[in-house]
Amino acid sequence: MGNTLSQSDDNILTPPPNYTTPKFPSLYDPGNEFASNETAESSGQVYYLYYSADIYRFCLYWTLILYTPMYLLCGLHGLFVHLVTKRTINKVALLAPLVYLFFGMLLGVLSSAIIGYSLAAVYSVGLFRMSTWVPFLWSIVITLVTIIGSYSTIVDVL
Repeated sequence: MGNTLSQSDDNILTPPPNYTTPKFPSLYDPGNEFASNETAESSGQVYYLYYSADIYRFCLYWTLILYTPMYLLCGLHGLFVHLVTKRTINKVALLAPLVYLFFGMLLGVLSSAIIGYSLAAVYSVGLFRMSTWVPFLWSIVITLVTIIGSYSTIVDVL
């Protein structure tokens, strides 16, 4: 993640001449990062993101992949608890997984926008290129922070 690429006169990091945005997910062996940068990047062994829209898109996809199953499982757990305690099927209770899924996706979009564009700003100010691993790792962080933040709520409910 060095700043060995070309810089224009106004100190903006520009992608290499033949740069194309990598396809999602484009994860690679991190050991290739320490190989010769020019050789590894030109042979397609490492992938970097340069544009803020691409960074946001990668963060969005990874966050939705990790977030939505977590929220869906919580909604299904709530439905299961309702069915065990009430022993009747309530139409409103059947909507719980869908409501959790909707809010999970909404929060995923919002949190990935905040993190994605913040990462893009930090990397562009520092004149660094971003590995495709960075959005993936930050999406894991977002998901884990949400899980950790839910514990105090669960204890209060119980």
